[in-house]
Amino acid sequence: SVVKFEPGSWVWIEDEIERYLPAKVLKSFAPGEATTVETEDGEAYYVDRMGRALGNGLQGTEAH
Repeated sequence: SVVKFEPGSWVWIEDEIERYLPAKVLKSFAPGEATTVETEDGEAYYVDRMGRALGNGLQGTEAH
């Protein structure tokens, strides 16, 4: 069976400044799938299939 991350669960995303940030899963996904997560401060980030946070997913700006 495929492992899935369920909405409301927490994952770690890479961050240029902090190294890693905790982020909440917004939509169920399996490893290797792209998704959007939300950090503790309420910012949504798009995470690509390789697990890289590519910036703020809602506004399309770079992660800071």
